[in-house]
Amino acid sequence: VLIWFGPNYLPKSSQQPGNPTLKILTFNVWGYNEHLEDVDAWLLELDPDVVLLQEISSGLADGREQLINRRFPYRASQNSAVREFGSLILSRYPILSEESLPDQGNQSQNRVTIDANGRIITIYNVHMPQPLGQSRLPLPHESFFARTILSYDNTVRDEQIRLLLQRIDGEENPVIVAGDFNMSDQTIVYQDMSAVLNDAFREAATGSGRSWPVRILDEISPLIPPLLRVDYIWHSRHFRTVDAFLGPKLGSDHLPLFAELE
Repeated sequence: VLIWFGPNYLPKSSQQPGNPTLKILTFNVWGYNEHLEDVDAWLLELDPDVVLLQEISSGLADGREQLINRRFPYRASQNSAVREFGSLILSRYPILSEESLPDQGNQSQNRVTIDANGRIITIYNVHMPQPLGQSRLPLPHESFFARTILSYDNTVRDEQIRLLLQRIDGEENPVIVAGDFNMSDQTIVYQDMSAVLNDAFREAATGSGRSWPVRILDEISPLIPPLLRVDYIWHSRHFRTVDAFLGPKLGSDHLPLFAELE
């Protein structure tokens, strides 16, 4: 166990940026979050350059607070009639283009290009399908954890990740891909991702990086940490990560994830 997981807990060497940086935040807000004021307050305190949000209701995507709008004057959202929740990108830099990507599994992905002080960067906001299918052993009262284990099926999620990697392979600009991947770092598709892109948290942070589930475990005991790492910030070799960390509990079943890229 120490050989396998121990390196994740070794302190990383301090890296001071020598060039302008780009601060990225990704957060699955959870569509039924009742603590959005806390989310807004923490977001303004952290002051990132680009914010990638998942599970945003259409009302929230269309009507943020004025202070948020002034801080992040550019936005791109994805919602549709077939989804209860969508994705939202907030940026302090101009968004030059935006595109909603085809998907499966009732989840959302969108792609934008931004002009960050003259540098054109492509950013993907990703929410991959949960790896769930038909339960192999139906029970009259399945718990959340029993349903997750008995219904595990990664087919659709893995196909979506492979399609995403194909798109990234054709990109000409520096690329950042972030969001809720519904994928642990012990899966084969994680290795597929890390063969193409750098994992910002692994590059600069110490610890497990586990970000889910939060809310359900809090109902048992707030002392129980999240069990799985499913939220990521990936970047192309054009960048290096100088800082990365998980944020606090903000009413979601996920923890937010921050990275500063140079």
